[in-house]
Amino acid sequence: MLPYVIPGLEWFGLVYDDVLGRPIDRSALKPVRGSAIRFLTPPSGRLISVKGWDEVVAHPAVIHADLAVAPGDVIEPHRSVGNRVALIAVGADTPEEAQALARKLDASVRFVTEPVSGRRGEAVAGQEREPAAETVTG
Repeated sequence: MLPYVIPGLEWFGLVYDDVLGRPIDRSALKPVRGSAIRFLTPPSGRLISVKGWDEVVAHPAVIHADLAVAPGDVIEPHRSVGNRVALIAVGADTPEEAQALARKLDASVRFVTEPVSGRRGEAVAGQEREPAAETVTG
């Protein structure tokens, strides 16, 4: 997301310049736009469907979106960063606008799950529950 908030950023050039002791123009490293990312953590259970994902992916401000589950997959309860199942990264004029948009897009996605036999505390079959989400802004 850094290349979005700092247009023209060249990471490898910065690394090489630093290694070679060349001066770095730090004023060129100032962010001029905002970005935000939401990590979606849907309810656990067997995934029946994901509603609203196509609209998220089609949004012009989405820099990157990744959905790592498909219908039929079993979603484990969210315990760590290792079992996040989706993310939405957006860009906007300011970090605040990006964060608001990321939240809005996150809220538009619905994961429909059903219980997996032998588990307690799962969603009722076919029930939609709002996913919890984490936000990182920059």
